[in-house]
Amino acid sequence: MFLSITQQRNPSLVEYASWLHHRQEVAPNTYVIDADTVAENARLTAEAGARNGLVLNVMTKQYGRTPRVSQLIRDAGLTRFVAVDIDEARVLWRAGLWVAHVGHLVGCSAYDLTEVLEHRPAVVTVFDVEQARRLDRAAGELGVRQNLLLRLYDPELGYYPGQHGGFSLADLQAALPALAQLENVRVAGVTAHPTLMFDYDTGTGGRTDKLDLLRAGAAVVAEATGESVEINAPGVSCIATMGLLRAEGVTSAEPGSALTGTTPLHAFGEQPEVPAIVYVSEVSHSFGRRVFTFGGGFYARGHVKGAALARDGKMPATYLPAVDLPAEAIDYYGELTLADGVEVRTGDTAIYAFRNQVFVTRARVAVVEGLHSGSQPRITGVYDSRGALLSGR
Repeated sequence: MFLSITQQRNPSLVEYASWLHHRQEVAPNTYVIDADTVAENARLTAEAGARNGLVLNVMTKQYGRTPRVSQLIRDAGLTRFVAVDIDEARVLWRAGLWVAHVGHLVGCSAYDLTEVLEHRPAVVTVFDVEQARRLDRAAGELGVRQNLLLRLYDPELGYYPGQHGGFSLADLQAALPALAQLENVRVAGVTAHPTLMFDYDTGTGGRTDKLDLLRAGAAVVAEATGESVEINAPGVSCIATMGLLRAEGVTSAEPGSALTGTTPLHAFGEQPEVPAIVYVSEVSHSFGRRVFTFGGGFYARGHVKGAALARDGKMPATYLPAVDLPAEAIDYYGELTLADGVEVRTGDTAIYAFRNQVFVTRARVAVVEGLHSGSQPRITGVYDSRGALLSGR
């Protein structure tokens, strides 16, 4: 879905990715990231966050937690990170990065609590009072005091599968006195997800009623504690939406896909952030009017529309539409529909650009630097989808 805009705004990335595959410097099933452009996107994002009074925590799961990219983002001005789960937190910690927010989409298990608290996050999200009590005990054993975000929930609002639970407004009123009795944790704010939503097929959308839920919950907390309350509102956090978030009273947001130029907004108009990631595959074989490309990096909600085919490392010119695969399919292959009069050979390069969530795939990530500096571009590291540096082939 991002292929056309990537070819328009970052043609060097598409061309270089094709060349890398032709030279067998990257394998099929590899995401190629233009790290310089990501860093520039991060710089612009940091400036926009400051203008709008927002604290920004970077989400890295979409580009596979790749440490080198995360370090460049930090150096560009975004110094706080959020971990979708403990595995992501560990990759970031090893890279010397501060994980400021832990526990929102995936909470902290008993096994992980001490390790999380030892790294001193700014906030940890909890879904219920018992999670807070467990954190309180662990914090007491370490002699630290931990700020909490309360995850708010309204069953009448829309949530992704498997992302249910949290404090309703009624639960919140009853829970705050119990939370106030805990000695080693403090309620610092509220959060929910996703607070903004845009359609990936039309680009339309915007605020959701979870923003009203957050404001109402923050007011309850402020009245009970007499202190200022953080309102954390992740979901399509990008430069274009920061003014809206500020107007809604939000105090912190969590850019992720924006840094690679791949939010829904980026597919339907030019945004400040430039697309910076493509997926490289290779034609495995053809059968009838179907062309099969090596898979492993496709994502069930990726909105794959098609691929550009290249040969001999030349700029892709042939476009083939994708075949929608059913939910039960395993992405051994991607499928494209062969157009009349188009010649496709085994071994041709296939370049995709779609909604990536690298951390749930078995893909590789190749980090490219120097693509726009006038020097010779180069791969500075190839990583697996969990952020580990690979050696050799």
